[in-house]
Amino acid sequence: MHVGFIGLGNMGAPLARRLCTDHTLWVFDQSQTSVDAFTGVGAQVAKSAAELAGSVDIVLTCLPTSEDLRSLLFGDQQVASALKAGAMLIDMTTGDPGITRDLAVKLAMDGIELIDAPVSGGPKGATAGTSQRGPQGRNCRHDCHYCRGQRCTVRTGFTSTQFDQLQRDACG
Repeated sequence: MHVGFIGLGNMGAPLARRLCTDHTLWVFDQSQTSVDAFTGVGAQVAKSAAELAGSVDIVLTCLPTSEDLRSLLFGDQQVASALKAGAMLIDMTTGDPGITRDLAVKLAMDGIELIDAPVSGGPKGATAGTSQRGPQGRNCRHDCHYCRGQRCTVRTGFTSTQFDQLQRDACG
């Protein structure tokens, strides 16, 4: 499985590092210093966020705000248009659920699944692998604000088991 990670800041970098051993990982960040930290650890460095999105099956993002995610997807970088139908976007930003729902609806029109999976525990927890995760995908197998407490299934080519494993790999 080819996985991409966008957002290599205080939380994203340690989460992404944990994925390098078990997955073919592509990384991107606006900060060249953050990207440079991934050379030599087995990650593929993308030249742009759109290149990353077009090269992988699953994209994880860890950005400061939901507005940053909206800008990444539909702003100048046009990541949404680079994602392939059937791709999964896992957003680990602790953001605004309303914005996330709006983005999920827009992406779903192109066959892209958005999973809202905020993590907590700060950089220390991310580095130690003790971050807590809260998957809340529109069609996930978890009780969440999209499902309104009902169990449902992922409609992409990924199973909830694959999603859970990827989350465990990143968060510990």
